[in-house]
Amino acid sequence: MSRLAIRQRLLRLARLAARQVGVDDKAELLIDLVCGASAPQPQRLEPKRPGPPNPTTATRRTKAPEASATVPDAAALLNVNEFAVRIGVKSGQTVRNRVRRGELIGRKNSDQGSWRLPVAQLNAQGRLIPGLVEVLPRFPDHESAWHWLNTPLPVFDGATPLVMLKGGNAASVHDALPPRA
Repeated sequence: MSRLAIRQRLLRLARLAARQVGVDDKAELLIDLVCGASAPQPQRLEPKRPGPPNPTTATRRTKAPEASATVPDAAALLNVNEFAVRIGVKSGQTVRNRVRRGELIGRKNSDQGSWRLPVAQLNAQGRLIPGLVEVLPRFPDHESAWHWLNTPLPVFDGATPLVMLKGGNAASVHDALPPRA
């Protein structure tokens, strides 16, 4: 693959990531400068606008408003290559290895067997949230761990363990962990 093809692919992935977090035009210009895009772009990014209500999402919001309000991107999932770009590693294989070692939370896509990883396990700098690695071994699978991390708990005054970890309260989250599975 040529350098130009790699640069164009990185630019597309950066734009995709920017759309998922709802950035404005200035952020896209920064992406263009960093990636060295010289060709005119077909469409500028705009902030996400609310569309018609999705019945699945509306039901989920009704059931757990605290989780969706405190973790806005909890549902955003990336494939291993997109996640690799986000965390700054060379390949999707590195991400797969980290998932298998229990360092990242991933979900197997039942249709294709590929991994999908929640963006919410990363902080604003694209690094894994401190304290998350210690949480994963306490659960039998990734799905259980992710569910617990996004469930509001009374011990945290209704906040989720994920929000508490993002706030730097790893010790209190570790104290609230269920016994080893």
